[in-house]
Amino acid sequence: MSKKKKTTRRQKKRHSGSRARYLHAPKKNFPTISLCMMVKNEEELLPQCLESAKDVVDEIIIVDTGSSDRTVEIARSYGAKVYHHPWEHDFSKHRNQSILYASKDWVLIMDADEEFYSEDAPQIKRSLQETHADFLYLQCHDLEKTGNVHGVFNQIRLFRNGLGMHYTETVHNQLQTAGKGAYTKLRFRHYGYDLSPEKMHEKHLRTTSLLKKRINEDPENPDHHYQLAASYSMRREFEKAIEEGEVALALMRRKDLRNSYFSSVYYTVAQGYFVLGDLDKAEEICHEALDFFEFDLNSYHFLAAIYFKKKDLNRCMEMSRKYLEVHQMFEEHPEKMQEIYFNSYVKRHEIYFGMACVHFLEKEFDKAEGYFEKAFRDQGKPLDMAKNITLFYLEQNMEKNALKWLNIAYNIGYRDAELLLKFKDYYVQEGLPGARTRMKALLDVYPSWGAIWTIFGDIQVEEKDISQAVRSYERSISLDPSLRETYTKLSFAYEQLGEIENAIAPCEKLLELFPEDKSTYLRLGGLYLQQQDLEEAARYLQKADEDGLSVAEATKKRFLAVSLSWLSGDVDSLTSNLEEIMKSVGMNTNISIDSSDGLGRVLYDVSERFCSTRQWSLAEMAFRIATQIAPEILDATRFTELLSSAQH
Repeated sequence: MSKKKKTTRRQKKRHSGSRARYLHAPKKNFPTISLCMMVKNEEELLPQCLESAKDVVDEIIIVDTGSSDRTVEIARSYGAKVYHHPWEHDFSKHRNQSILYASKDWVLIMDADEEFYSEDAPQIKRSLQETHADFLYLQCHDLEKTGNVHGVFNQIRLFRNGLGMHYTETVHNQLQTAGKGAYTKLRFRHYGYDLSPEKMHEKHLRTTSLLKKRINEDPENPDHHYQLAASYSMRREFEKAIEEGEVALALMRRKDLRNSYFSSVYYTVAQGYFVLGDLDKAEEICHEALDFFEFDLNSYHFLAAIYFKKKDLNRCMEMSRKYLEVHQMFEEHPEKMQEIYFNSYVKRHEIYFGMACVHFLEKEFDKAEGYFEKAFRDQGKPLDMAKNITLFYLEQNMEKNALKWLNIAYNIGYRDAELLLKFKDYYVQEGLPGARTRMKALLDVYPSWGAIWTIFGDIQVEEKDISQAVRSYERSISLDPSLRETYTKLSFAYEQLGEIENAIAPCEKLLELFPEDKSTYLRLGGLYLQQQDLEEAARYLQKADEDGLSVAEATKKRFLAVSLSWLSGDVDSLTSNLEEIMKSVGMNTNISIDSSDGLGRVLYDVSERFCSTRQWSLAEMAFRIATQIAPEILDATRFTELLSSAQH
């Protein structure tokens, strides 16, 4: 082993004047850094990692354990020294191999799915220059696929070279330190949760199989049981997580282990009980966790939620305030977090939101609004929260507050119709004239919001003011051409006015924007059929592939095909489509149709079947075709409800 180190020094001397272009020489008096990594098939993530570190480190050491993709090529493009070692199912062993190749003052450990925050990376050299410690804790921010932070914890990632520090444990490797340590506020991101479902499953199987093997070899080690519990928890297999977590807790109690690292066991077990609805057991675990570590932020977060669910609002507020107190202490003194994984560190907004709900229940509405605002700011002003608060106030009949949060949502980019439809439903309770007046008031505030014009048009349609609805829909489309439902609504409005040519135009425009929309092909087939343009009707119906249609739409297509076949004299097509419709409503298809009256009679029966199941649009289609084919045999008394609904 000493021979390998001597070789590395000679290589260093020989290449001292030709450092790879990505590795920058340190400024005077700055300590030097070796970035040490172990990788395998990391071509997707490695560039992002190395890009974030290349201006900070003086040497990149890569131990590759069998990559078959471009990982090695990418590493070398950044000036890395690549060493090949076959994978031996031991993370610590390969991590230690990378350290042995390091030749600089400090060792920096990173994985391919990690990167430094851009604003923190430049501070690393200065931190090393100023410290008297032998190893440094950095703050890891675990990211989910959504980009949200899953959890935060301190972990040693920088340590002096040559002091014999090394890793142990085959799966979740632990650094065996020497000398004294210090905590920093330097942050890095971990994208371990930002994997495809297939890769996450593969990672889960690899990790759990190794952990089960370790448990068989050393069943009295609580860490193995905890890590297995955490793996199950990540997969939302909470019963298994609780089972393994309880084993870890039992071992910790029996051995009287007080290492703060094990605080995370309590979180995993408490979360399992909480999600499965056992609030009493979750509460018990949280209080034991606080006896174990008095600053357990996770437990304060859980207890606030538990007491809210139990409607113990005083204790909910007590735990919420304690959470905020400890959170502030952690921000000012990261060393107080020790090495505990805090899933709740980035959930302060949830505490604020919960406190808002408590104040609301206690009818302290101004305080509630203040905490809603704090929650909103603390989470970075997310659109979803603005929408949720808007809906909350609307459900509480507090229109003024709801309108305030609607405006907040609008100002951060909200342009959809979901909230506006809720306002419409709220206003319609006063009747259509009142709803029209209220929506008009919203239009005056947001005249360029296309979705409001669509909903205003909907109200006009309900009031039978079709001509004005057409203008509103056209205005909506001019403001926001992406509102695909508005094109269809405009088409139906023109159809109600009897302007079939104008009804066709928005559908054809819709297909230009969304050519995959099979429903629009179906609608165009029907419109051209009304114009007696059988060739165009057939062309569009053929394009309305049933794979892209709902069951009801597929039935509508068959009705249109029946009508087209009747007009074109295609008896075979008429018969086959009519039989499919009859089968769908449970009618006997073994009948003979030898006249237009016979065909009309069948269609009247089909319409009646759809009326009985209250499928009014399909009943109306069958009825309309029947009256076109055999109006003389209509018995209107069979369709009283259908005809009544059509009139309205």
